[in-house]
Amino acid sequence: MCHQRPTLQLRKLHLLGANWPSVTILMRHEPNSMDYHPLSYYASIPLKSFFDNLERELRERLQQLLNQTFAKWRSTELYRVASEIVQKFLDAHFGVQRLTMGPNALNDELGGPYSFDQRHFDFHITSITEAYKKARFFARMNIYFDELQGETGKELSTNEREAQAKKEPVKSLLLRDPYDREVGFIAQVSAYYELASIRFQESICMRIESQLFKALKEKLFDELEGGLQITDEKVHERCVQLLAENSERKVRRIKLEEQKAALLAGRKCLLDLVRKCHDRSASHTANGTSVNGFDSFGNGSAYVNGDTEMGRA
Repeated sequence: MCHQRPTLQLRKLHLLGANWPSVTILMRHEPNSMDYHPLSYYASIPLKSFFDNLERELRERLQQLLNQTFAKWRSTELYRVASEIVQKFLDAHFGVQRLTMGPNALNDELGGPYSFDQRHFDFHITSITEAYKKARFFARMNIYFDELQGETGKELSTNEREAQAKKEPVKSLLLRDPYDREVGFIAQVSAYYELASIRFQESICMRIESQLFKALKEKLFDELEGGLQITDEKVHERCVQLLAENSERKVRRIKLEEQKAALLAGRKCLLDLVRKCHDRSASHTANGTSVNGFDSFGNGSAYVNGDTEMGRA
């Protein structure tokens, strides 16, 4: 089987890479429409995704902490004002990070110069090259045995194919990859982007996170104190105002307390009636009779026997 090696125009590729900011990429979103975007548009997508995820997760976490801390005062002015202060604090800092610090850090990375540990680059090249060659070996092996099966009609299992591929002359045939140079070139490009992703995470993402978390640690408490206005002379009055009940909740609480008092009063009346009935029943039982003319054993002859004896007397 003869394979024709494609000719890579590396000079044109180099010139193309040297002029990246002005390069446009063709994207097909619909069969009948085409959109052109500059490469800088796609370079900003990872940064935007990072900010979106970080902001969403951080807001959710801070809201959980607010709910836990102010669980008993959710309906008060304290919870509402504290929540607004935290949200405004995040709005201000994420606005600065998105508009200035993040893009500036990204431009520093895109503008170079680039410096990295050659050992890390060589390690990624080696591991990626081995993975690519292994994948191509098994892909070419399956193609070889599929063609062989079409000629001989004999079907081999995966284990049988792998066993045959380790034997000569099949092994030497499969190891002679006509695109070995291209695989090496692609491995170098993949290793570069692997390092680029690591640099993006360490030089940009971690830098932004550290600045944001430092601001939360050093400034958020002061923002809460100032926003809640609990540092001046009238701190007691302000605390009373912050902890005051919501008007609607206060009305509901008063109604519930009135209903509770009415239920307790009704329960007391019922208990009094039960106690009186019990006392009356106990007194008649002690005399051997009941108010219905029955003795303590349920016989209705108590009054009859008494009247008879009195008549005889």
